[in-house]
Amino acid sequence: MEKLLAAIALFAFAALSYGATNASPFGLEVGVATLANVVQATDQHQATLKENGLNKFSGGKMFESTSNFDVDGVNSVLFIFSPAEVLTGVVVNMAKDPVSLSKSFAKKYKVVASKIDTFMNNGSAQYKQGSSVIIIDAQHLNFHMTVLYATKALYDSFNGTNAGEKAVKKAKKESSL
Repeated sequence: MEKLLAAIALFAFAALSYGATNASPFGLEVGVATLANVVQATDQHQATLKENGLNKFSGGKMFESTSNFDVDGVNSVLFIFSPAEVLTGVVVNMAKDPVSLSKSFAKKYKVVASKIDTFMNNGSAQYKQGSSVIIIDAQHLNFHMTVLYATKALYDSFNGTNAGEKAVKKAKKESSL
């Protein structure tokens, strides 16, 4: 009986470790939540969603909301979906305070990199949880910052496309001169 209980406990621990959930801004898990879940969440916060075109990295629709979702400092939220209407990214534009946000995120997520300048109150940081990536970007001389929650696939697509676009621009510039 003790061996059976030990095996069950070990299995439960392994399952919890393996099945780490993704980041869930506003209670909407990136890579899991659907457009219907986002519509329901915005309805609960008396917010409106405005369609904002197609995302070139995910191929899915984007919707913007100016609700703060009961979080002080949030100015707008952009929801990015896959063609199958699964939430692949959330871009939050909010009042600049990367120092306190990075301290909070360090408790919730695994820190990948952090370049937050506590004196100048700017910089960037990257975190991960499950198959999601979280990035704080607080530029110098700006009053707002951006927080990106994305699936690893969307983030990799963004980085790959940006690198490809830079290579094309560089080749075009070199051939023009």
